[in-house]
Amino acid sequence: PNHTADAVEVQRKREMLAFFAGAGELRNGKRQGRQTMLRVWAKDPDIIARPRVTYGEMMRNVAGAKFCPIFGGNSPWSTRLVEVMMAGCVPVIFSSWLPPFSRVLDWKRFSVLVPSLDLVPDLKRILEQQPYEQLKANLPLALDALWFRTDSKYQGDDMLPFLLVEMY
Repeated sequence: PNHTADAVEVQRKREMLAFFAGAGELRNGKRQGRQTMLRVWAKDPDIIARPRVTYGEMMRNVAGAKFCPIFGGNSPWSTRLVEVMMAGCVPVIFSSWLPPFSRVLDWKRFSVLVPSLDLVPDLKRILEQQPYEQLKANLPLALDALWFRTDSKYQGDDMLPFLLVEMY
């Protein structure tokens, strides 16, 4: 089976404009975007923002959302980036840094790039202006670059070629 097609096959109706879960500890200015997200959007019916949920609850909500905000984690993005894309949610990346493999992937085709945490309060307006259907349709274009095979059935369709280009 094609992992890319299977991942984006989650075709249930996405009624939520956006879903975000995560708080993190506010230390030395870190996690500021998460804290702002929770403070600004905690009561909006279109953008669900929760400090903590179980992984299962998170993935159910991601599957019901059109957009999923991503804030920096161990890098300018986080592992949540791949999780939301695999679930078919268009990532909204809050970072002035380039996302992974930006030399070979045109992130504007399948994500929303927001360069500043100062724009968190404008999230709803920003998302309502996005071509959601087009962005969602382009998600499969990026999934191969974010997938790594650990079995011996390598077919040239995972992140290895992208890593080689980046290293070059």
